[in-house]
Amino acid sequence: MNANTNSMNSFKSLVLVSISLLFSVVVNGAKSCPSIPKVYLAPPPYPAWAHSHMVWQSHTNQTTAIQLVEEYLSNGIPVGGLDIDDGWETGYGEFTPNSLYPNVTYMTQYMKSLNVSVIFWITSLVDTNSPNYQYGLQNNFYLNNGKTQKWWNGEGSYLDYTNPAAVSWWHSMMDVVLEAGVSGWKTDGTDGFLIEWLDIQGKAGKLSPHDYGHMYYADFFFYTREKIGSNGLIWSRPADSIPPDGNIFYWDYSPRNVSFSCWVGDQDPGYHGLGIALDHMRRSSDANYVNYGSDVGGFRQDSSLRWGRDPEVFIRWAELGCFSPLFENGGEGEHRPWIFGNDYLEIYRRLAVTHTDMGPYFLTTGTDAYESGGSSLTFHTEDSFLLGPDIFVAPVVKNETRRLIWFPSSKQGWVEFWSQNVTYSGDSIHLINAPLFFVPAFFRSGSIIPLSVSSPYSIFGSPASSDALTILITHPSLATSSKTVKKIREPEELGNGLEVLYATDSFSNTLDIMVSAHSRNILFLITGLDNPKVITDLILCEDSEQSLPEIDPNENFLDVLRGKGRGFVYDNTLNRLWIRAGVNNINQAASGIWLKISF
Repeated sequence: MNANTNSMNSFKSLVLVSISLLFSVVVNGAKSCPSIPKVYLAPPPYPAWAHSHMVWQSHTNQTTAIQLVEEYLSNGIPVGGLDIDDGWETGYGEFTPNSLYPNVTYMTQYMKSLNVSVIFWITSLVDTNSPNYQYGLQNNFYLNNGKTQKWWNGEGSYLDYTNPAAVSWWHSMMDVVLEAGVSGWKTDGTDGFLIEWLDIQGKAGKLSPHDYGHMYYADFFFYTREKIGSNGLIWSRPADSIPPDGNIFYWDYSPRNVSFSCWVGDQDPGYHGLGIALDHMRRSSDANYVNYGSDVGGFRQDSSLRWGRDPEVFIRWAELGCFSPLFENGGEGEHRPWIFGNDYLEIYRRLAVTHTDMGPYFLTTGTDAYESGGSSLTFHTEDSFLLGPDIFVAPVVKNETRRLIWFPSSKQGWVEFWSQNVTYSGDSIHLINAPLFFVPAFFRSGSIIPLSVSSPYSIFGSPASSDALTILITHPSLATSSKTVKKIREPEELGNGLEVLYATDSFSNTLDIMVSAHSRNILFLITGLDNPKVITDLILCEDSEQSLPEIDPNENFLDVLRGKGRGFVYDNTLNRLWIRAGVNNINQAASGIWLKISF
């Protein structure tokens, strides 16, 4: 046995011992084959496109709705969802598209070719002048024997969800829209009027307003998913004030188990409305709703303003939307950012792209929050919050360009989100400049952030990143020896999730990164460290290790890195380290990835 063989055997023993300490050891076949085993995490309870950038307008038709999405995309702004708001039905509660939408199947299929899912606005009321109203009345399909309720689009009766025949009738009408390719619904809050009813009666007996509302939202969510699969989704209201811009009292609308894409009601377009939206988000967090956001720019318009809204307030609202689990933009008046001018377009595009990049983090955060009984957002103060465990946001919701910020406790501190070069201590207070193009947001130092990057406007990569899951590790500290673990949720069609662990060793000045067995390409982005001396790919289940080649940090280095499939780049201007370790070798898919970085 030669010296190289002895060295390799020693290396393999070290690998086995180290993995035993950090992960479970799996023996494959007859020979000992250390591996970082696959993880089998429960699939997310909602589709990933819930965290896409979504758009809509009031008073559209099929042609203008399609054009809206095309214009966003042509301006480099990603879109993953389109809401067709009210006015699409022949009669409210009748589900038949009117002449404004002559070919819903064509529209939804075209949108799907652009990776855009379509939802339709709806309520549980059937207006008295709708073609199907009398049929429902004659068959006793409504609450209180057809008692009517005046609402903002007319007068109608509520479907009785306690009557199985009524629900079957309702589903038969929903089927027409779902079979045309629609992926869900914007379920509006007409159930709030039931608060005024002294007695609510269904076929099964007496109901409370919450009883009825929960049946309404749950039926739209679960029947849609039963019909079209796990891609189904609804928008619904979480906590909202009554009246909408007042504080007489707050009402929790939808049940938590369908609250994966909520918007916090209708606001005016000024800073006052933005503040109310943030307050409603805080109330929704207190009520443990999972995911929510607000109409960017406010639903309503101000007729005294040129576009119905102030572009600066619109951008401040988009800054909040960027870091909200639901980022949706639409309502009355002008909401298209390019109309306000190129400067506003560029800011909005960066925000929409950044939100889209963070899709895997949002999905992981939302799923974890749902399973733990909590919310994706945890408010630190009345106007600042944690998004998941590792992103802190202090949005600007007043007419100001500086913010006094109290940072949450964090042993390693916080690093500024956009540059990732400025750090702050935990539990400290700072006055921070916040011009219009800057929203104060921060990563917890040492955190693991999963990203999906594909845009040329991304601050985390480029189109060359699109084939891989980007794993961002923010300012890991080599001053102490420690380990950090992150379980990453994936859409059901991509797998069962994966686990990422990194361990620092202050004695040897090394950083080990491990990823559980998987079938995806991985692109690591590590910030806050010096240029490494060597990066070794420890190929488990083989008697080999490889030093990854260093690639020149030219302007196209991510394209070069993708072309080579393996290697690393250190960008000393941004203090960022990029490493690509794909699954070109079959054993990496079976055994996982282990990288050792020496400094």
